Amino acid sequence: MRNMKKIELILLGIMVLVIVIMSFLSKAFLNISTLFQILQLSAELGIMSIPMTLIMITGGIDLSITSTLALTGVIMGYLWKFWGMNIWLAVILAIIVSGIAGLFNGFLVSKLRIPALLATLGTWAAYAGLAVGIDRGKGVSGFPQSFLNLGEGSFVGIPYSLLIWAIIAVIFYIIVSKTSFGMYLFAIGNNEKGTFYSGIPVQKIEMTIYILAGLLAGLAGVIYTSRTATATSSAFSSGALNVVAASVLGGTDVKGGSGSVLGTVLGVLIIALIDAGLTLANIQATVQEIVVGTILISSIIFYEYVGKSKVKTIQTISK
Repeated sequence: MRNMKKIELILLGIMVLVIVIMSFLSKAFLNISTLFQILQLSAELGIMSIPMTLIMITGGIDLSITSTLALTGVIMGYLWKFWGMNIWLAVILAIIVSGIAGLFNGFLVSKLRIPALLATLGTWAAYAGLAVGIDRGKGVSGFPQSFLNLGEGSFVGIPYSLLIWAIIAVIFYIIVSKTSFGMYLFAIGNNEKGTFYSGIPVQKIEMTIYILAGLLAGLAGVIYTSRTATATSSAFSSGALNVVAASVLGGTDVKGGSGSVLGTVLGVLIIALIDAGLTLANIQATVQEIVVGTILISSIIFYEYVGKSKVKTIQTISK
């Protein structure tokens, strides 16, 4: 396993360095309102990166998470606008559908034993195609203000979306670092067969985290739709790279067995600060994508040389 405490300290230092650099690129960067806006815009990325971290700790991946976000928004929008459903009931049903999408991913990976990369690549295309089929390029807008307040409003100056992300992050930090469920995730990532033979319900745990990924992608889709005031099949279409990059930058091992929610949160913040700083400096979006891609590759290479702590997870569980 990786030395996550060391990685988290490194990430904290990198975040401070990014803030300093970006403040030189744009004078508006250090404005308090600007920083709050950056955090607000990163909420959907942050929410989706947390279940991605759990899945990657077990050695899996979910490439369909952003298409699930788009599908959720489109279904919610159409239930409300064309079926006349109450907006909040439409929200609940759309999130349930996203949970079912996650359940299907979990079934493919945990029951049929299809490699997660291939399974979720297929469902990414399927969910994206379904969203396009429902949306037909038209999109849905004109949502009631009560719904838009979710993405635009704030509590004592803190955006609702940021509060939701913070609460989810705290809950999953406790689950991953303080509970047996979290320990099982690391055990599966380090030695899935050994974990299974230790009597731990591996398939049930894998199914659970993919369902969680679907549900949280649905929640992110609702927040994204509320913030942008539009439900469209192209929502967050270029964000899949950032979701994976945030987890990997945060120290999650792509091969499984290592990772932390705190590291992922720091990874999200670093990527969000870089994106916002480059945007404020009028640097093209294509350059921003190159930067994120470079960060992803560099972090994978770098962490291979960061000290690792050898933890015999299976033996610890068996005692």
